Amino acid sequence: MNEILFNYQKVDPTTWAYLSSLLIIGLFFKFGRFWSVRNLDLVLLILLAPGLLLVSEGQETQRTALAATHAEAKKKQEAIESAGTADETLETVSTPGDASGSADGLPSADASGRRDRKPVSRPTADRQPIPSENDASQQPEGRRSKELPVEQNQQATGQDGANDKAAAPKELTSAQQEIVRGRRVERIGFLWLLAAGALVLIRLLVDPIMVRRPLLEPNMTTGGLIFSCCSLFVFLMANVIVSRPTSDDLRGPISAERLVSRRATDDLDRHGPGYALVFMLPSLPTVKMGVNLARQRVDDPAVRMRRCRYYSEDGKPLNGVEAEYLKITPDQVVQLRRRDGVELAVAMDNLSNEDQAFVQKIKAYTIVAKLVALLSHLAIVIGIIAIGYWHFNNVKMGVGAATLYLMLPYTAQMTGRVDHVLPAALLIWAVLCYRRPLASGIFVGLAIGVVYYPLFLLPLWFSFYWQRGLMRFATGVVVMLTIMVLTLAFVSPDIASFWQYIREMFGLRPPQMEGLSGIWGSSWTPVYRYPVLAAFVALCGSLALWPPQKNLGTLISCSAAVMVATQFWHGYGGGLYLGWYLPLLLLTIFRPNLEDRVALSVLDEGWRPSRWRAPVTRVDLAA
Repeated sequence: MNEILFNYQKVDPTTWAYLSSLLIIGLFFKFGRFWSVRNLDLVLLILLAPGLLLVSEGQETQRTALAATHAEAKKKQEAIESAGTADETLETVSTPGDASGSADGLPSADASGRRDRKPVSRPTADRQPIPSENDASQQPEGRRSKELPVEQNQQATGQDGANDKAAAPKELTSAQQEIVRGRRVERIGFLWLLAAGALVLIRLLVDPIMVRRPLLEPNMTTGGLIFSCCSLFVFLMANVIVSRPTSDDLRGPISAERLVSRRATDDLDRHGPGYALVFMLPSLPTVKMGVNLARQRVDDPAVRMRRCRYYSEDGKPLNGVEAEYLKITPDQVVQLRRRDGVELAVAMDNLSNEDQAFVQKIKAYTIVAKLVALLSHLAIVIGIIAIGYWHFNNVKMGVGAATLYLMLPYTAQMTGRVDHVLPAALLIWAVLCYRRPLASGIFVGLAIGVVYYPLFLLPLWFSFYWQRGLMRFATGVVVMLTIMVLTLAFVSPDIASFWQYIREMFGLRPPQMEGLSGIWGSSWTPVYRYPVLAAFVALCGSLALWPPQKNLGTLISCSAAVMVATQFWHGYGGGLYLGWYLPLLLLTIFRPNLEDRVALSVLDEGWRPSRWRAPVTRVDLAA
């Protein structure tokens, strides 16, 4: 933002969590009705922020400690190599003695004067094992419990106390201790997010039976809310525009370069089921704590290495080096990092033609990601305000919900995450177009194709349109999914890769037990995903039957409930994808009584509606 506002500094996520919480209370808290449901809803929204911050802090600690671990390993390797060079120098020095070398203990020499030396195996310190919490706390005690007492051990093996010290468990370095601490903080953050999500799920499932819904408007006028909403949107989108992806964020585009070039890629398993092309867009860090919460893995940088060639000087031959691409500066200087951690700055013009094309593709993917993120947030804001106007008959409530969405700490931290915001925008517009079943089905089908998990919304939406509009809605879903499948056919290098992309798009495989991240990859046993998934499927199936008479209010709240429930079995960072349900949750919080908005009363009978229905002029409010 320094490029736009003079001396502007990004607000730290923790600081913004405090400030936004105070703003939310000041604008939306009903001080005259302290025990109202609205105040409880605001507390639930605020409780989501600490878990997100804990996960971010834990991952940042792990990344910093992992970098320190690699630096320590590099120093040890250099020391070992230096010691090895010195040993070889000493071995080549001739010493007095006979040819056999039996008197001085040196290796014997043959007739040509060469000495036979056995190869010396030296330990390598390229990579130290990353400890787990069990290694730090439970492992030493477990080993001591299995060892014999010192006296018995000496008698049985004939070893002295020096060997006992060598057999003692190795202490963790400071960097390894930081990794363990980071994992612990990250685990606590995920547990916090899931606990808060459970409370939100209960609130959403109870919402259909809450008939009395008094009108509780925001504490600010409509004009003030519109000004606040526009200001927040401009600041958030400016952060997206000026953001630069880190090397961790660019793993997706690097795989996309292979995918678009019709070459196979093995990076799809990092995200779970979903659309391959969407997952290839980079995530854009928009806060000071630029932690990549998207990938949910602290990867070794070696996986991002590629062979780069460049000219060191004019007229000199090409230099080849294995390095990872970091970024390109505004003055067209490409930053690279070699395997040993040394960073290189190479002018764009000095790169080979192939590498220049690669950098240009990365820039193009970044621009596309920024554009998609900006338009998705704009679609969410416009969609929420339009729902307030068309379906709630209260534009102030719609503007208030949109302003609250932009105020949330989650929105500020995940502004540049396409896979978070794009499904939310599609679901919001599906609700907005619910009076047009074909258009609504298109948006729901697109959301299913993007991230797969909205697939479990179909029982609920089919039940809503069961009496009228079912065929139109189903046609929209099928047509959109067919178009997305055909799109994958154009970027698949062969039939096997095409089938792999289809499987990932529709989740046509058993639930994964390995390679998971989040709470299922660090703390909980993955096998327990099966009962959680069974409970989730039962919940989605029951929503097709309950409540028996579905209206727009139950459609919104139950859709949000399904997207909240997906977080509990999501094996790739479940709990972090708050954007999938936050806009729907805000509509649930601000909605009036919508019992009269059922399919039979609001939908046209034919496929071709004569006109767009006018906004309802009256909203039934309970006394």
